[in-house]
Amino acid sequence: SARALQATLLSRADTGGHAMNRWRYAISSAIGGAVPDLQASAVLREVSVADKSGIDHSLWTLFQRLGINHLLVISGLHVGMVAGLGFLLGRGLAGCLRMAGTRGRYWPEFTAVTMALVYTGLAGFTVATQRALFMLLCFILAGVLSRRTRGADKLLIAAVMVVVINPLAPLGSGFWLSFSAVGALLWLAHWYR
Repeated sequence: SARALQATLLSRADTGGHAMNRWRYAISSAIGGAVPDLQASAVLREVSVADKSGIDHSLWTLFQRLGINHLLVISGLHVGMVAGLGFLLGRGLAGCLRMAGTRGRYWPEFTAVTMALVYTGLAGFTVATQRALFMLLCFILAGVLSRRTRGADKLLIAAVMVVVINPLAPLGSGFWLSFSAVGALLWLAHWYR
């Protein structure tokens, strides 16, 4: 019956697999309740947990006219900023641990990856955020292991990891746009040097 199916679905929603979505919803609701201005609330919900429900056509058009609509879409830039903040927090924590007499050698890297992973989850693990997370992991792992790698290698590893997690990702335009944009930036950086 329909009630039995609804009870089954609700019981499944309490499992760990849906915890991130519940957390996203709770954060979005908290922002909606704390910020009285509807447009400001919509923008904050979009850039914090990728909740597009408050972005109406007129607001999106305004951001397009201003040329800043790409800032509303959580991407590698946002994941990188959160990872950078995590790195700085970890560096401060490592300094405190050193003053206390303990070693905190990899705390900056650990906090950067942890915060980037949580933020990527809050953003819904989109292709662009997965790419940014995997490239960050490659970059940090190479630094921890004292290995020099090229940006193109990191991009290729990130692409393979995204395809392993979601084999249908290459069928979407977001996959190609995300990876080709970063590839173009890497090529320009190499050419500029």
